[in-house]
Amino acid sequence: MGKQGFYRNRQIAYDWLKSTFPAIFRRDTPLKLGIHRDILVFEDENKPANVHIRHAIAIHVSRSAYLARMKEGVERIDLEGLGCDQFVSEEEAVAAKEKRRALHEHFKAKKKERNEPSQEETSRKVLESILSCHSTNIVSSSSCNIIKQNHIVLFV
Repeated sequence: MGKQGFYRNRQIAYDWLKSTFPAIFRRDTPLKLGIHRDILVFEDENKPANVHIRHAIAIHVSRSAYLARMKEGVERIDLEGLGCDQFVSEEEAVAAKEKRRALHEHFKAKKKERNEPSQEETSRKVLESILSCHSTNIVSSSSCNIIKQNHIVLFV
């Protein structure tokens, strides 16, 4: 199975979890420790493979909204969405806060990377602009004027 198949199967498992257990997978309340074992013994003919279920649970508990609810003392919930006498510990809360901060930094860097063209891309666009001005003999276009203002000279 390739990467696309992995992602597709994980999404199918996540959709199954949300439809089968809406009381817990449509909320961001911390889940009972070991809830995957409860799900694995759950009988359903449409249940995805256990490996895909584990990956889907990992995605759910890695979401920023879920991590934000991981506060010390918050009661965890079971498959029915009821409290199960398990509570988020101080260590778990600190780890969740750090993971959420790291996710925020990661996506902030990705956004910056998408919004800022690389030096190579900028150079390519400038060269394309110069060549288009030269080939069409449009010396007074705004892109050519900008290029002249930046003292870029093209010898043909």
